[in-house]
Amino acid sequence: MDFGHIALLGMTGWLIFSWIWSSQKELNLLFEWLDPVRYEPPSTIMETILILTLGILLAGLLVAAKDPGWYALIFTAYSLADKLANKKVQSEVGEAISKSKERAHKDLENKALVQKARLYLKGLQALERYYILRPHRLRTLMTLIFSSIGLLISLAWWLTRSDIVGFASYNTFLLTLVVTEIIIWHWRIVRDLGLRPIKAELNELTRVNEQQLRADRR
Repeated sequence: MDFGHIALLGMTGWLIFSWIWSSQKELNLLFEWLDPVRYEPPSTIMETILILTLGILLAGLLVAAKDPGWYALIFTAYSLADKLANKKVQSEVGEAISKSKERAHKDLENKALVQKARLYLKGLQALERYYILRPHRLRTLMTLIFSSIGLLISLAWWLTRSDIVGFASYNTFLLTLVVTEIIIWHWRIVRDLGLRPIKAELNELTRVNEQQLRADRR
């Protein structure tokens, strides 16, 4: 039980770090690539509630890691909130990508912007593959299903106080976290590797255009 507690505590700490880091990273990506004019980000209280709920539940997981029963309850609630948040993100990002594509396609008609527009379209396609085409909903559904299984095992532990049952509960959540984190990080790495050369081409195009502009001024 002590081993299971320590392992799950460490994995929960990684989950919290991953959530904080990836949230900031992905916000930066979206602000960099998506059109801020044609798409207005949501500003309702629902987004704030979802973010606060996820933050509170993640903090609760750290506190509850010593008790399989409480951890199971909080993790199941977190899995449900994460699924709702992911559905919201996919909907909003999908709309933003669609609006940004409209802008890029119009820029293709401008000879001065055509190269830049093509590169932006490539970047938008990489974001679309990650946010829309990847089976995020299936991933969050499977997490919710396995967390529910872990909850049932934890209820059995509450009734029996058997170390074997408690350890089985720890292992269920530990395995769920490891598998889902490997999957999501693989998707992120593929996304970033796809965006990196596009960003390099954009930087080079900007540099060349600036040099040409300075030369024209002379």
